[in-house]
Amino acid sequence: MTTYDTMENNASGDMRAMDRDVPSIQLIESPVYYHTDHDVPDVVPAAGLEAVARAYAKIIDQVNTLDKAALMPVAPQSSSPRP
Repeated sequence: MTTYDTMENNASGDMRAMDRDVPSIQLIESPVYYHTDHDVPDVVPAAGLEAVARAYAKIIDQVNTLDKAALMPVAPQSSSPRP
C-alpha cells in the first residue's frame, strides 16, 4: 500500500462534504477502471482488497488507543463551500 508524506488540500468524492469536520482516511488506486460498474473481481485483485482490509484494521486498532482530543483539529473548521 502506497502512502504519501504530504496531504491533498481536500478530499474527493463523498468525503469532501465532511473532510474538514472529522478525521478521515481516503484510499485511491486508479487503474483503467475506478468508481464504475467495471469494479468487478476480474479487475480488482483479491490480494489488493486483503491488503487494504489489513491496513484499515491496523489503523482502526491504533486509533482506538488514542484519546478523542488527539483526533480533533486544533480549531474547528467548517465544511461550508470553499471559494
